[in-house]
Amino acid sequence: DGFFVRQEGAELTGYEIELLRDLGTRLLATRGISAKPNITYTRRIWGEDFFRLLEQDGAVDLIASAISITAEREKTYGLLFTQPTLQYPQTMISKPGTKAFAEGKLVLTKVGAAEKTTNETFARKLLGETASERFVPYGGSGAYDRMLADLVAERIDGALIDKPYAIQKVAELKQSIGADLALTDITPEIVPGIELERMGFAVRKSDRALLQALDEQLTATAAGRDGVLSTSIPGWSQN
Repeated sequence: DGFFVRQEGAELTGYEIELLRDLGTRLLATRGISAKPNITYTRRIWGEDFFRLLEQDGAVDLIASAISITAEREKTYGLLFTQPTLQYPQTMISKPGTKAFAEGKLVLTKVGAAEKTTNETFARKLLGETASERFVPYGGSGAYDRMLADLVAERIDGALIDKPYAIQKVAELKQSIGADLALTDITPEIVPGIELERMGFAVRKSDRALLQALDEQLTATAAGRDGVLSTSIPGWSQN
């Protein structure tokens, strides 16, 4: 999906694909094998079935899809996450000139987010007791596109999306229909006490040896990932 996973001809590439290839090559080298691993891309709707892959398919040892690290997911699906591969804020998209936050509180009337994601969890937290009236969930394939279409049509007032996707989708809308939208990164300066999203790979709870090996290689390659978002995504530092 853009920066994280994308198709170029018959080849898969993107941040997560290249990172997995690098980590896999390094892990094979520790066993004296000089080779690159094969990456299999499976298109699945985000949600329960995706997170149950490790439990239900013995051929799958690791899942990756810009997954936010949460203790709830580890507990619910019997997963263990690697150390973070990236960190970034969630971003509120709104119409230009619209104030999204005031004194640390979300003041937009209707806010959308993809359901069953950390975006939904965070949106409901920001909306508090009024979430049942003000939150609008979007599910299934094309959720981001439908949500942003509703924002442009003023059926909702804000859309909460992880920053890498927010920048990508807003740029696409600007190019396709000329829509101007504003982005607000939700940092501790905007909402005191909030934490950045942490993305990682997930393995089975029983695969602690694999987890340790992945973490060792992530630690060894950490310096090479510094600043990767700002150098890879146009417009990253402007928001």
